[in-house]
Amino acid sequence: MPRPRGGLREDFHDLVEQCFYDPHPDEGTEYPCKEELLRQLRGLRHVHYPRRRSPDRACSDLVRHLTARPSSRVSAALHRIGISLELREWGPDLILKAFRDLDTAFFASTLSGRTTVQWKSDRELCARGDVGIYGITYEPRRESDPTRIFLNAEVIFMDGSVGHFKQMWGTVSTSLWSLEI
Repeated sequence: MPRPRGGLREDFHDLVEQCFYDPHPDEGTEYPCKEELLRQLRGLRHVHYPRRRSPDRACSDLVRHLTARPSSRVSAALHRIGISLELREWGPDLILKAFRDLDTAFFASTLSGRTTVQWKSDRELCARGDVGIYGITYEPRRESDPTRIFLNAEVIFMDGSVGHFKQMWGTVSTSLWSLEI
């Protein structure tokens, strides 16, 4: 169930536990999304991952997208993101449900279909050698594989200095920017 966004210490264990539930469109944090997107983000649905663009091409495409007048699709995505930033009750599923809107609004829908986002425990990330980080992005070894973003549930929800809500959004945003540039 969604928790208050205040970042209270007693909510820590509940938030971490919620990270590992399978998100569903009709459960948890209210945010319009489809089951297909959630399955794709968790890597449960095989898709064709398009070829990556060169860094120069990615930058020029991104600048063109961000400086153009927003389409109705981009405006709708920004509106939904804006509403979600004002939520008083939310859960870790929010960032997964909002992924496609983040991609549409800021990256011209270039990341959907070639990126997975998953919550991981600190122990799982430590086993990979990534100790105490908020999240990490793994580039694919083969072009047919997705780029993977792993979010560290314990570190994000334990750090009260920034607030859990801001840290969750900031970690995903940073990972997405690093993918595109």
